[in-house]
This record gives sequence, structure tokens and C-alpha cells, in this order.
Amino acid sequence: MHRASLCPLCGKPIEVCTADERTGTAPGFSVEYTACRATMAILDKQRGLFADDKKPNPYASAFLFAATTRR
Repeated sequence: MHRASLCPLCGKPIEVCTADERTGTAPGFSVEYTACRATMAILDKQRGLFADDKKPNPYASAFLFAATTRR
């Protein structure tokens, strides 16, 4: 029951994240972010493989990418 009461997007209680901001019941949210460097590296590799000037690879959706730390 508890999991069902949580927002599937942000994980906060659904009544908190969907409260009407005009009624004054919604909390203010501050947003912070950080970049996942592993995901950024994967995206860079994908952009290099599938650049617009190249013919699209018909198997592109089957490629699996993984990022490992360098030592």
C-alpha cells in the first residue's frame, strides 16, 4: 500500500507532489542535479557511432553499452 501511494516519477507521496500550488498546500521544491559521467560517456560514444552524416545502422537499437571506470 505504501509503494502504491508514491509517485512513480519522483518517489514522493503522490499527495505532496501533485498538490495544487494555488491552494498553498504544495511545498516549494528546489531542484539540484548532478551529471552521471558514465552516462555522458555512453552518450558521447553513441553520438559518434550514429552521427547524422552517416547512414543509420539498422541494428542500432540492438547495441548494448556499458561504462567501466578506468584505472
